Amino acid sequence: MYCVYGHNVSADAVAQLRAAGWDAYALEGGIEGGQDGVDAPEHLAQWRAQPVLTIAKRPDWGVTGEQASRWITRERPKIDRIACPWLISRFIYPRAQFFYAPTPQVFAEAQRLNAVAYDIPGASVSHAGDLCSFDALLGGFELTHPALDLLARIVRGADTDRLDLAAQSAGLLAMSLGLSRLHANDHAMLQAAMPLYDALYAWCCDKVQAQDEAHSWKLP
Repeated sequence: MYCVYGHNVSADAVAQLRAAGWDAYALEGGIEGGQDGVDAPEHLAQWRAQPVLTIAKRPDWGVTGEQASRWITRERPKIDRIACPWLISRFIYPRAQFFYAPTPQVFAEAQRLNAVAYDIPGASVSHAGDLCSFDALLGGFELTHPALDLLARIVRGADTDRLDLAAQSAGLLAMSLGLSRLHANDHAMLQAAMPLYDALYAWCCDKVQAQDEAHSWKLP
């Protein structure tokens, strides 16, 4: 919990939540990073050096931050429809829910579930020119990081059959098709693929920092 300055309002809210059984804590400094003339100058400097916690919102997409977001797309996901849930879960809404539906039913189900349709023509989040839905999410939520940019290029190459974009695109395509063959259930496919994207993102982080590990095996 955090209030404007991190004083009584958040402390009282934490006390009530703890009394109700929640593992709640108050964030020091609050939204404004403390209060001038009340908090110690060194604390103000420390708190205000940190970025303010925010909830990602896109009201024009139906993502208001008022509840855990829901997302829906076409059934039988392979690449973009797995990469997008990974990105949302890891960088936008950790508690987001994902649904898959037959293509003709996606928009009707989106309305019924109050979910955001994605990666389908006519949706707010979908392909645009050479870019795929993963790119649309990065831009829509202003996620800027060299490792995510590299991952986006790999996903784009695999998802749009442009395997020349990144050497890793062919591998991602092969792994995605193999996982799809192993998992007939779409949500099982999603869960099985999440560690794959975690690992690929970790590699991207090392790569952009020039810390990627080279293959060193040699013939004896």
